This record gives sequence, structure tokens and C-alpha cells, in this order.
Amino acid sequence: MRRLALLIVVFGLVAAGCATVSGQPVASPTAAASDRPRDIRLDAIDPCSLFTPAVRQQVGINQPLDSDKSSDPIYRGQVPSCFTRGEGGQWFTVAVDFALQDGAEMYKPENVRGTVTPKKVHGYPALVVKQSKTTDECAVIVDVASGQLVDVTYRDGGNKPPIPQEELCVRAERVADLTIGELLRHP
Repeated sequence: MRRLALLIVVFGLVAAGCATVSGQPVASPTAAASDRPRDIRLDAIDPCSLFTPAVRQQVGINQPLDSDKSSDPIYRGQVPSCFTRGEGGQWFTVAVDFALQDGAEMYKPENVRGTVTPKKVHGYPALVVKQSKTTDECAVIVDVASGQLVDVTYRDGGNKPPIPQEELCVRAERVADLTIGELLRHP
């Protein structure tokens, strides 16, 4: 399963606070609710609804969207997901998952086998997660509400040569930006 590849070692939810990235202290993505412009509750939103025709065109999605709402090896409870393939000169897959019972604090650097880089997406705390053992994907985790997150994963679709991981991260950040932008416009 795609999320198994994240190689996340989760020892339960850890308290919000400070973490370390490359020896430098950084605020946890869920350090305080005031870090978010506003809470975006995901409970009643279909992740596929965020892939509007304009977003699909910007991302290069030319394949049907597939949705799923099943249990997940990383997140607790049902996880609404939307995933698809696209080809903008290179094949790729992209997935947007809504963790409805787990917050971004589970992605502290000490819980991830790889690199965690703090970012902001439309003012929301976010993390770019690059695994050390697999270079064919990059994830952006966005803290949108207490105990809820958006997980955007962009993966190489089997290209020869593969899309470099740095480029996968740039593309994952772009999809995260478009996704959060659509969530902010969502009723």
C-alpha cells in the first residue's frame, strides 16, 4: 500500500512542542491552533472534490480520479483518499488523503525515517517529508485542524530516468498549495 512506503515509525501521538531538523529547533506543525489562519474541518469533504477542472489542468491530471475511504496502516480510523495518475511529459501519481483522527504532530522528525522540512501552505503549518530509503515519492503534510491533517503524496510513475525526489517535492508542494486553496474556498 502506498502509505506503507512512508516508513513512518509512529509510537502514538506525541505532544505538540519543539522538534529538531538538521540540528536546528523548529516549532512542531501543531504547536498551537493560533498557528493556523483558521481550522478547516475535513469530516464532510470529499478529497476528490478539490480536483476541480482548473486544478486538474494545472497539475497535468488526465486520468480518472479514484476515491477510497478505508483504514490505513499509518492513520487511525477511516481515511478519505483521492488518487490519480497524470502525464505532463512524465507519468506520475498523486494522492490526497484526509487523516480525520490524527494530527500532524505524529510527523515529528524523530518519528520519520528521512528528512522533515517545515513549510507554510496558505499560512498553515506544513511539513515536506522525504524518505531516506525510497526516492520515488515526496509527501507534504498540512496541519489544518486539531487532530486532522491533509497528506499530499506525489510519486514517480515509473519513468526512465525517474523524476528526481527534489522535483517530486516541488510538485507535491504545488498540489498541496492548490488543495489547501480549494479547501479555503470550500463551503
